[in-house]
Amino acid sequence: MGGEPGARLCRRQGIAISPDTLLRRAREAPDDAVPMPRCLGIDDFALRKGQIYGTIFVDLEAHRTIDLAPERSAEVVEAWLKAHPGVQIITRDRSGEYAEGASRGAPTAVQVADRFHLLQNIREVLQRLLDGQQEALAAAVHEPSTTTDDQPPAPPPPALPPETAPTAPPSDVMEASPGASSKTVFLLSKAAQQSQERRARRQARYAAVRELRRQGLGMRTIAARLHLRRNTVRRFLTAEHFPERATRRPARSKLDLFIPYLEQQLAAGQDNGMQLWRDLRAHEGYTGSRGLVAHWVAHHRHLAPPAPPGNPPRRRGRPPAAALASALHPQRHLSARQAAWLLVCQPEKLKSDEQDIVQRLCQHTPLVATVYQLAQDFIQLVREHQVGKLDPWMLGAAASRIPEFQSFVAGLERDKAAVLAALFLPFSNGQVEGQVNRLKVIKRCMYGRAKFDLLRRRVLARSS
Repeated sequence: MGGEPGARLCRRQGIAISPDTLLRRAREAPDDAVPMPRCLGIDDFALRKGQIYGTIFVDLEAHRTIDLAPERSAEVVEAWLKAHPGVQIITRDRSGEYAEGASRGAPTAVQVADRFHLLQNIREVLQRLLDGQQEALAAAVHEPSTTTDDQPPAPPPPALPPETAPTAPPSDVMEASPGASSKTVFLLSKAAQQSQERRARRQARYAAVRELRRQGLGMRTIAARLHLRRNTVRRFLTAEHFPERATRRPARSKLDLFIPYLEQQLAAGQDNGMQLWRDLRAHEGYTGSRGLVAHWVAHHRHLAPPAPPGNPPRRRGRPPAAALASALHPQRHLSARQAAWLLVCQPEKLKSDEQDIVQRLCQHTPLVATVYQLAQDFIQLVREHQVGKLDPWMLGAAASRIPEFQSFVAGLERDKAAVLAALFLPFSNGQVEGQVNRLKVIKRCMYGRAKFDLLRRRVLARSS
C-alpha cells in the first residue's frame, strides 16, 4: 500500500505511524530471497515513457515477478543471469540488447523469440512499404464506377504534389458546395479549424523534408535540422505524395435509430427540440439526453419547410460539421498503418468493406499483392507452428527482391535459433506483458511520490 492509505490502515489497527515513517520502514526492510527460475521471461517497461526504461524479470512457471532493474541494457541482463545461474529457457522480444545479454549471461539457455513480436514485425514491414504507396492507398478507398460492366473503373485522381496541394482556408468561412446556393456558407468549428491548421503544418514539414533531400542532405541531418524523428523523415522520403492521415469513421450514437422519425417530423414542420425529445421518450423508446436531440434539430432545421405566408419565419439551421468535413475531404483517407493492419488480419475475419479495400489494394499495385501473400504465409506458419516452412519462406521472401522483406529476412537469420524455438516451444512473452500491465497500475498509483526502490518493493510484494 502507499504511505497515506497505509497510515490510515495502521491507525485503525491502533498503530500510530506517519506516512513518511511507514515508507521509510518499507525501504529498510530486508529483501526477500530471489528464487532461481528455470523458465525466465524478460521485457522492458517505462519508468519515464520515451526516455527511461527498466527491465522486468518474470518466473514463467511460478507466474510471478521476481526482480526489477532500473535500466534496459545487455549488461543488466548479463549481470542478473550470472548472479542467478540455472536458467534454462529465456523468452524475450526481438530486442538485440536482450539477445546479447542472454547469450553472455546464460550461454547454455534456450532463447525463445516472442511470437507476438514476430507478427508485429511483419506488420511494421508492411507499413514501411505502404508508406511509399500513397496512390494505392487512395485507390483502395475509391469506390469503382458501375456505369458499364465492360469498362474498367476509372482510377481516382492522383494526389497533388506538395507544391500544389491545397492548404487550410485562411478564415473560418468556406463557400458551400457548387450545388448549393452561392450565398450559403459553412462556418468552420474550432475543432475543424485546428484540424486544418495541423494538416497545413504537416504538409509544410513534408515539403521541407523533400526540399532538403533534393539539396543532397542525409536523413540524420534532415531530422536534426527540422527537429523530427528519423522514422518521420524516412516516411516522408518514401512517400511520393503527401501522406494523409486516416479518416476516422463516425461514432455510433443513441440517436441513429431515431433519425428517420426526426426527419419525418421536421418535414411536417415540427422543429421544437424539447417537444421532439418528449415524443421520442414517450412513444419511440429513446433513452438519450435532450441536448443530443436539440443539437441534431439545431443543425437540421434547414430541412423543415418554410413557414406559411403571414407567419413569422422559421429559424434556419446550418448543415452539421460532417457536411463541411466531406466538402474539405470528399474522399476517405486510408493510412499506411491502417492498411498494414488489414493485410495482416485473417481474411475471413474482415468485414465486407475491409475485404474490398484489401482487394483493391492488391489489384492496383502488383507489389502489394506480392507482399500480402508473403505476409499471410508468414503469419500462418507462426500461428500454426510450422517449423518446416520457415526456411522456404525466407528463401522466397529474399528472392522477391523487395528491400523491406530482405531486411526482415536478414533479421530473422541473425535471430534464427530463437525464432525456431518460438515455433516448436509453447513458451512466449505474453505472461510477461501481463506483469508489465500490472506494474503500470502500481506505478500510476504512486506517480510522482516515490522512486524506483519503492516501486520495486511494491511490485515484488504483490507478486509473492
